Amino acid sequence: SLAQKIQDYMINTDLLENVQFGKIKYSYIYNPCIAIGGDFLNLVKLNDNHIGIILADVTGHGITAALVTGVIKSAFLLYVEQYGMDPKELLKNLSAHMAKVISRLFATCYYGVLNVDTCEMKLSNAGHHHPLVFRAKSNTFEQIECRGPGLGMIPDAKFNEIVVKLEPGDKALFYTDGIIEQFDDNRVMFGRKKLISNFVEFSKSGETEILNKLMENLKDFAQNTPLQDDVTLLLLEF
Repeated sequence: SLAQKIQDYMINTDLLENVQFGKIKYSYIYNPCIAIGGDFLNLVKLNDNHIGIILADVTGHGITAALVTGVIKSAFLLYVEQYGMDPKELLKNLSAHMAKVISRLFATCYYGVLNVDTCEMKLSNAGHHHPLVFRAKSNTFEQIECRGPGLGMIPDAKFNEIVVKLEPGDKALFYTDGIIEQFDDNRVMFGRKKLISNFVEFSKSGETEILNKLMENLKDFAQNTPLQDDVTLLLLEF
């Protein structure tokens, strides 16, 4: 019961359950490998046409990781009011906060500001895996990269920012490493290439339940090996 309360606290379910916002439809899966997870996902309405998106992954999992996600969430809700429209400044302050409050524990993170009218995303990264983008017009996968150090790793860390323009039919998938670092019974890793391949295949075929299909494929791949890390997926469909 306590684990469930903590898990619910980590995610802003009120906004996530509103699956249509302007021109964007979004869906998510939050699947901790044990009762309490170390992943953090939040969507915040910044104004009438902008939402803030944060996806973070604390090193390790279990109770310790869950406590760190609590620190991240409280700091995020504090800083998003002032820096929500400026991704690199928000991550800078979030990283400095973590370095002061929690030593020797780190997190990776992507934060983005999404304009739901123009479908532009401003993104900053703190050591996290880059989101996957499927371009409907060309039926191809596009590599997106924005580099930056993990949260709390470097004092006075500075972060970069990129702008990604999405078109009708495009899809963007944010994820934590639990899906790509899962092993099967033969100790073969699922890997990023397989995730990209599955994501592109489902996008091309017009699959309407992409996240559920990805989780089905992951569990089929793992066979008898239980999930070894938290798996969090966020899909934006434009």
